[in-house]
Amino acid sequence: MHVSGDARFDRRGRHVTTSVDVPFTQAILGMTVEVATLDEPVTLRIPAGTQPATTMRVRGRGVPAAGKHPAGDLLVTVNVTVPKKLNKEQRTLVEKLARALNEEVES
Repeated sequence: MHVSGDARFDRRGRHVTTSVDVPFTQAILGMTVEVATLDEPVTLRIPAGTQPATTMRVRGRGVPAAGKHPAGDLLVTVNVTVPKKLNKEQRTLVEKLARALNEEVES
């Protein structure tokens, strides 16, 4: 049996891997996001404070069970996205946040 590939997924043994883009503000605050699986989308909770490249596991959503082998898991890597350009107001707000977090801010 041959199964055609899907650019959204890779395979690691019985596990299927994918990624999801999350804006940096939502990685800080937390959010829920819909993630594609091999059959139907699932809702994944991204906890507040999620770091870039964090991998989250959705049990039983990888390669389906076959014989003695249980179903694999879906492994979702969180890609935290950062805006490439900020307007003056946005930059000021990010600088205020940085100062509130006791981070150094360059002018």
